[in-house]
Amino acid sequence: MKKFIVSILAALSVAASAFSATKYSAPQLVYSLPKTVLSIEITLTRTEIKVGPYYKYSERLLAIKDAATEDKVEWTLNQVRVKPVGIPDKDKTFKLKTAKSIVLNDKGIICGLNVDNESVKQENKDEFAEPIVIRLDDNNFDPSAYYEEQLEANSIGRMAESAAKQIYRIRDSRASLATGDMEHMPADGESMKMMFDQMDSQEKALMALFEGKKRTTEVKKILLYVPAKKSVKDELVFRVSKLGGVVEKDDLTGDPVYLTITAKKNETPSAQTNKGEFFYNMPGSARVQLTYNNQLIFDADMQIAQMGSIQALPSAYKSAKLIFDPTTGALIKIGK
Repeated sequence: MKKFIVSILAALSVAASAFSATKYSAPQLVYSLPKTVLSIEITLTRTEIKVGPYYKYSERLLAIKDAATEDKVEWTLNQVRVKPVGIPDKDKTFKLKTAKSIVLNDKGIICGLNVDNESVKQENKDEFAEPIVIRLDDNNFDPSAYYEEQLEANSIGRMAESAAKQIYRIRDSRASLATGDMEHMPADGESMKMMFDQMDSQEKALMALFEGKKRTTEVKKILLYVPAKKSVKDELVFRVSKLGGVVEKDDLTGDPVYLTITAKKNETPSAQTNKGEFFYNMPGSARVQLTYNNQLIFDADMQIAQMGSIQALPSAYKSAKLIFDPTTGALIKIGK
């Protein structure tokens, strides 16, 4: 995957560049204009299915028709978001020959001129959080579901029958509690609620022995794509597999995700860069779309540095307070 940097750590280091800035003032400095990279954030659900030990008896004893019959893991795609981030463009690195107060981020990308670091940080904020994995449910069978009567049975079939009888006893007790037919009713509402909760918990643990269990995990991954200077149409960028989640482009177990970038015409020519001026970027714009299973899953207009042009800073602005976007290189704020 030539255009991808699959490492999440690499993605985070790029995204963090807007937050770390350093102010310099020296006779000569080297700075870079950015190249825009598309950070593709993919959110998936990983479902681990575990077979219950009594699954063969689930329909006969409890009329359960959809019990899990094999251990397996399934992945589903939930959401894809795309955000532009900036990396230094090695072809757009310049020397500032006159003494000026300049702010660079930790990648050496221009962020501001004649301003302080805090002003730059306030203007450039990253909305993507660090990729996370959240465990939503446990997938181990509750040891309390195996009570003494089951464990004393001499076959798996009899253990299942004992567990089913206990489920029916719990249901009968719940019905009696709800109708007030129990011999010893709880003293107050809070005690009654506690009894209902205990019965529900016991029944859930026992039912899992027949139905099986599911553990659902939300997983986020980041891929980086470097756009060219021109449009692309239906480029295969990654695949989503029910067996393995996000997989390589050549893994045919996954369904393809296609990227289309439609660049809008840029009629502003670049300035000559051999005159020793202070340069900034006038980014181009493009429509970015992702499709999956013939459905549009992402669609947005974005500014992309390499689709634009390089401009020399007008002399009238050289003493002004300027803030630049470290993702696109654009001049985003002018102050006195």
